[in-house]
Amino acid sequence: MGNQSIIDYLKGKVEKATKELEQRRVELQQAQAKEQQAVLDLTSYRNTLEAELREAGEPMPQPPSPKSDMHTDDSDDEDINKANVVRTYILNVGPRGAKPRELKLHLKKVGLGKNPNYVYGVLQRLARRKEIERRAGRYVATEKMKIIREGDPEQLPIQ
Repeated sequence: MGNQSIIDYLKGKVEKATKELEQRRVELQQAQAKEQQAVLDLTSYRNTLEAELREAGEPMPQPPSPKSDMHTDDSDDEDINKANVVRTYILNVGPRGAKPRELKLHLKKVGLGKNPNYVYGVLQRLARRKEIERRAGRYVATEKMKIIREGDPEQLPIQ
């Protein structure tokens, strides 16, 4: 009887912790989507300002672009954010993996799906880095990606 009550107690704790983790992941997804939109807005405003200044014959000073501390391998901020969204989505779908079409729809849903071919470039880059692998037409996270994400609290799954 004592063992059964301990087991029931632990099952309840596991269920509660699982729900809490899911809720925190959703909150993180929302926060990253807002950050990505802010970066896209900033880029758009800078490009527009640069075009206007160029038309007026004035030089545009190049301030440093905002760096995302989520992942430092990629060269520009938009790529960092989109690649991170792809990484996180693949991690969150788990062992079933994700098809490129699902990733395209997800990017579009979070407001990053302007170029439908972008997903394939990200997938190739992640596969080359051995962060993902293809299984039966789906892309799944490798242990390397999981270790990288678990080792850095700034890179925990967000989407």
